[in-house]
Amino acid sequence: MNRTLLVLSGPIASGKSRVADALVTTHQYERIRSSAYLRTLARERGFLADRSGLQNLGDLLDHETDYRWVADAAIQNFSDHPQHDRWLLDAARKQRQIDHLRQLMSPDDILHVHIWAPENVLRARYSARYSNEMRASEADGIDEFNRASAHPNEVAARELKTIADVVFDTSVDSTNNIVVGIFDALRGRNAKDSAD
Repeated sequence: MNRTLLVLSGPIASGKSRVADALVTTHQYERIRSSAYLRTLARERGFLADRSGLQNLGDLLDHETDYRWVADAAIQNFSDHPQHDRWLLDAARKQRQIDHLRQLMSPDDILHVHIWAPENVLRARYSARYSNEMRASEADGIDEFNRASAHPNEVAARELKTIADVVFDTSVDSTNNIVVGIFDALRGRNAKDSAD
């Protein structure tokens, strides 16, 4: 069975979750949640399971495993569910994580998709979501966005745009158009393989 892995990257509030949800619900992709893996490990290791605690734990795992923990989580999912052939990693943060995933898979079976939007759009989305969830002011949401965006993991995630196979701007492209674009990219690879 040919296994396909889609790897999503992008900044906070870019729309990765909406794209992932669409791929899972309408195209039967199985989701590998890096944040869920980190939350489980945070409880085991005594880290706070908030954004900052998970970022710090991710940094520690990057150091301990040479960034391989994300690929190890994927391998574990593949092993636990061999019947599934469509996989989605919902958030890669560092280039070395993607390098390990590319070593794990054949080049034609992995597609790195970067989701982004202009900074003012990201800030407004995050602030609105934060204000709503935390019952805080918009100013508090903007402050929290600025703090989260300054973290080295977030800076590194934004830089993945330069190495992605395909890039989509969610301020311009709808979730549906992005999903169509992902499948066009996959078909384009298959057509190239057939021609070779």
